[in-house]
Amino acid sequence: MWLHRHAAKLSERVSKVTQIIDAAAVAHTSSKTDRLLIERAVMQLQIEWDAFVRKLILDSALGNFSDSSGRVYSQLPRPPRSRGEASRVLIAQYKKKSVEPDWYDTAQAIDAAGKLKLSNYGKIAGVLGVTPWLINDLRWVRNFIAHPSERSALKIRGFGIVPAASQIDVVACALDYDSTGQPRYKTWGGFISLVGWQLIK
Repeated sequence: MWLHRHAAKLSERVSKVTQIIDAAAVAHTSSKTDRLLIERAVMQLQIEWDAFVRKLILDSALGNFSDSSGRVYSQLPRPPRSRGEASRVLIAQYKKKSVEPDWYDTAQAIDAAGKLKLSNYGKIAGVLGVTPWLINDLRWVRNFIAHPSERSALKIRGFGIVPAASQIDVVACALDYDSTGQPRYKTWGGFISLVGWQLIK
């Protein structure tokens, strides 16, 4: 089986999510429904990315998948045979926690690939280790939507998305133009799809 299918599914789903924001953005200033759609779509972008990274790393350990360079596999003495087993093998290697890593955290994802001794570890570490990481701000916008708090507000302001004295409007955060010259949500979606394909080349 090909890891390409994970990247293709990611790109397809991200495209659908950004289209939802495209449509809702037209009326967002006057429609609570459209604002809610945009907020949910922003959260979904993060969810799609997390799910992709999880599947990519756990499935890479099974020996049943290939990327553009050939078959990928775990070099552990007893490689896992299913995604669920790969998860259990990974969790067993943590000393202070009993859950999977936070897949949105690139350092934790790279560490997970190392713990599973993946043959494509170098590629995963190289791609996920790039800077700047253009969806760091997506993570904190998503967190503020789900858990509005002083801490999550400080994170958004820390990225310079919202001035220190301004009220946080997550819809505006998503729709505002960034340094690339396009709405921030399009940067997020484009970066997610691009990195997804780079990971399986």
